[in-house]
Amino acid sequence: MPSSPTPDADPAEVDALDAELSIFGEDPRPAQLSVWIRSRAWRLRGTLTRLGATAIAAPLAFLIPPHAPWGVGVLAGGLLLARRRWTEHLTVASFRGHCPRCGSDLTLAPGTRLLSPHAMPCESCHHEVLLHPGSVASSRAGRP
Repeated sequence: MPSSPTPDADPAEVDALDAELSIFGEDPRPAQLSVWIRSRAWRLRGTLTRLGATAIAAPLAFLIPPHAPWGVGVLAGGLLLARRRWTEHLTVASFRGHCPRCGSDLTLAPGTRLLSPHAMPCESCHHEVLLHPGSVASSRAGRP
């Protein structure tokens, strides 16, 4: 597990989740997954920052000819980035697992926004592997 969070991470602790990797037609394999659980305050702060930057940049981009496409593009991009930050509940701190089909190592970069299930390609057999993270509540159940 990394000792320091990603550059824009809140000081939340790293939690280990039970996870499994699956491919249709193969038996699932366990994986080691550590995540930063993003608080509502962290997500709200990031969302509002992106919305604020969009509110400033969109009118300025509208001044560049041809006017409408630039303004609409900046507005759409800003809304997309804000939505992605708001829905980022888990961020990968570390990951270790093997492809259920071919057994090769799979990689997932620290700082990756984790979806449930999270699709990732196997570089060896070129199949799409699904990472199913366990629940946060079950990872904290054994703690005092």
